[in-house]
Amino acid sequence: MRYSLVAIVSCLSLLVALPSDAATIRFNFTGTVDFVHSSNGSLESIFDTSQTMTGFYTFESTAPDLDGHASFGFYELTGYSIAVGSYTAAATYSRFSVQNDFLTSQDFYFLRANPMTGSDPGNGMVPYESVLSFAGSQASVPGDSLPLTPPDLSSFLSTIWRISFLEAPLAQEDGVLGGTVTSSTLASVPDGGATIWLFGLAAAGLTAIRRRL
Repeated sequence: MRYSLVAIVSCLSLLVALPSDAATIRFNFTGTVDFVHSSNGSLESIFDTSQTMTGFYTFESTAPDLDGHASFGFYELTGYSIAVGSYTAAATYSRFSVQNDFLTSQDFYFLRANPMTGSDPGNGMVPYESVLSFAGSQASVPGDSLPLTPPDLSSFLSTIWRISFLEAPLAQEDGVLGGTVTSSTLASVPDGGATIWLFGLAAAGLTAIRRRL
């Protein structure tokens, strides 16, 4: 029994000493294409509302809140990619905010990716920004802390996505492609394998002690 207690104490000591390393979290999302518009018609010749949208974004589980307001969280992302059909665009910098009854009676989950990289889908059009915007009632967002699970889309009144395009020579907005986000899922979680193993070992030791008592 003495040795079992020593083992349990050792495991718990290791758990306390474990560093809180950041882990990469990835949220996948999918959606419908609801609108396509460009002044020269180039986007309409490539995209249409029969297509679907897929994408993902990543962030660190320990990303700090860059805004000090109690009802507004602002976090940097480490990756963002969005695809419609065979076309893909990615962001070199992106960030998202969580607004819990901040200045309005609504809650918001808002992601902006800008600038972006991607091939020219036609006639000199290049992507420059992508947005995910979820707006809902005050119960949609529980707080402004970093959400480690995907937002519950059913709790929002609107779940919009958008890619804006520039006409390269003029460097002005000349097209937009967007629609509705229909799903958001967790693709990867922090690697807690070592922690889980130590908890399991401690639990097994406690069980053995109870049987001896």
